[in-house]
Amino acid sequence: MSETNWKFIVTESESIIDHQFMYGNRPFTYLGPLHGSDDFYYVMYHPDSRELRLSSCVGSIENAGFEHIPEKCIKCLKEG
Repeated sequence: MSETNWKFIVTESESIIDHQFMYGNRPFTYLGPLHGSDDFYYVMYHPDSRELRLSSCVGSIENAGFEHIPEKCIKCLKEG
């Protein structure tokens, strides 16, 4: 795990923080990347169940089974 990879992941995923994703029929909010001791992770949050899901940044969020719903961005709704 390099600092260069971490900076790239943060930069690439910054624009989708607070965006909604569907995992099957369950909505999740993308909270941002996590620098774990063994890997980098995308942190997904299900508000009703308070479930956190960590998906490895080796692949994309979509490769982990999440579908991006860009029109449901919490930050966008607050700013709009």
